[in-house]
Amino acid sequence: MGISNDGEGLLGFQEAILKELDEKDGLLILARGLGLRSIISTYLKSHCAKAHLTPPPLVFVINATSDDEAGINDQLGMRMACIHHEISASERERMFKHGGVLSITSRILIVDMLNSKLDLAQITGIVVLHAEEVSPASIEAFILRVFRKSNTVSSKRSQKSLNISHMDSRLCKQS
Repeated sequence: MGISNDGEGLLGFQEAILKELDEKDGLLILARGLGLRSIISTYLKSHCAKAHLTPPPLVFVINATSDDEAGINDQLGMRMACIHHEISASERERMFKHGGVLSITSRILIVDMLNSKLDLAQITGIVVLHAEEVSPASIEAFILRVFRKSNTVSSKRSQKSLNISHMDSRLCKQS
């Protein structure tokens, strides 16, 4: 993938995180204040730079708040498409085929996945924000299980923001 920070002012440990995520699938757990938004934005920007490829990369950002979407858009220096209930199914299908980085609600994504509205093999990454809210029975966990089971070619990249003082054992159980 070749993630490059392009002079964005990342700290050494942030660059090391990106390098490691570039080399292998990863789970990133950071405490507050360590620059998660900068890391995620740089990671997503590397996928945006590959929009010319055929097929274009398709990266989903799930579990994002409107503040997360606005902040990531500011740091990306471009507009990340945000898919909410007002976008029709046919428009979503068109967006999926076009690729790019898409912030999407978990409910819409799982319905579209189960109804074959997108080619799961086209998905190159899934970024999960606010992992402290994700449980094994959550829609986000179900999305990752469906993706992992049906997409053995692509990499699953899960970026998780977790306040370390709130870590508990149920989040550590991976099925």
